[in-house]
Amino acid sequence: VPDVTVDPVQPQATAAVVICAYTEKRWGLLASAIASVARQTTAPAETILVIDHNDALLDRARQEFQGVTVIANTHGRGEAGVRNTSIDHATAEIIAFFDDDAVADPAWLEHLIAAFADPSTIGAGGAIRSRNTPLKSTFSDRSRRIRTVRSPGPSTANRLCTPDTKSSTAVPVRIRPVGASTVTV
Repeated sequence: VPDVTVDPVQPQATAAVVICAYTEKRWGLLASAIASVARQTTAPAETILVIDHNDALLDRARQEFQGVTVIANTHGRGEAGVRNTSIDHATAEIIAFFDDDAVADPAWLEHLIAAFADPSTIGAGGAIRSRNTPLKSTFSDRSRRIRTVRSPGPSTANRLCTPDTKSSTAVPVRIRPVGASTVTV
C-alpha cells in the first residue's frame, strides 16, 4: 500500500465587513446595508460600522444596531480616514469594505472569502448594479463573478511613500487581504 499523505482541510478565512457612514440623511439606506450583511450565507466574524465625525449618528447607531461594532473615525475626515480606523480595529483575516447605500446579495461574502482560498490573492471585488436595473440585463455571467488581484510573488521589502517624503521608505507593513464590493439587490 503506497504511503499517502492527505493535506488537512484548511479552515475558511474570517472576514470583517466594514461599513462607513457620515450622515443621518442616509439612515434608511444604512439600515438596509446592515440588514443585508446580517443575512449573509457566511456570517462575518465581525461587522464594523465606522462613523465619520458625526456624534449624533454615532449615538443613534450605537443604540439601534445590535451585533454591530459601532466606532468613531479616529483619523482624518473622509473615506481614507474611516478605512484606516476600521483597519486599526478589525481582527479578521480579510477586511471587506461595503458602502452604506448598498445591499448585498446573500452569498456576497461567501464568494468574496472563497476568492482568497488561493494564497496569491491579495484583493477581490464584486459586481455593482443599480437598485433599479436587473443584473441580467446589465452584466454578463462573467462580470458577475468575484474579481481577484494576485500577487506576482513575495516582495523583498515593503515600501511606503508619504506626502512628506520624495522617495519611498522601507517600513514594516502588516498586510491583510482586502475585499470591496458594492452589490445592490
